[in-house]
Amino acid sequence: MPSAADHRRTRAGGAGGPRSAGNGDDPCQRARIALARGETKPAEAWASRALAIARRNPHGRSAEPLRTLGAVLVAEERFAEAEPVLAEALAQDRNQHGAGGADTARSLAQLANFYLRRGKAGDALPLIQEAAAIDQSRLGRPIPSSPTICTISASLRCAAP
Repeated sequence: MPSAADHRRTRAGGAGGPRSAGNGDDPCQRARIALARGETKPAEAWASRALAIARRNPHGRSAEPLRTLGAVLVAEERFAEAEPVLAEALAQDRNQHGAGGADTARSLAQLANFYLRRGKAGDALPLIQEAAAIDQSRLGRPIPSSPTICTISASLRCAAP
């Protein structure tokens, strides 16, 4: 049973909520920072904590903890564990935000990143196209620095030999 503090934190956007206050209390934010530093073990611990908090939230509004944990698992090349986590994030975002939601595009891009890291560009391409189409419809025109393009570009740079 979630505590009252967990509910307040989630409603305020912390602890894996949809928006972070940027005050350092968000375990997803800490996980992303650790991952950017190449510190995968602390990143996994923070992402797992964020997911545990999010799972106690009866509203389940954000798949960000799932996306973050998936990114950590991909960085650790634990692909068998990453795929169902990222698929769950995508399913949750489609359910919560619809096929054209910005969060859905983020989950599509994250899953595409997974496929690219596995060397499965053919599986990644339809996801990239769908995410880019969402970005384009939301932004009004093709933009080379859309969230999807930035995610995929970063993935390609990381995967390059």
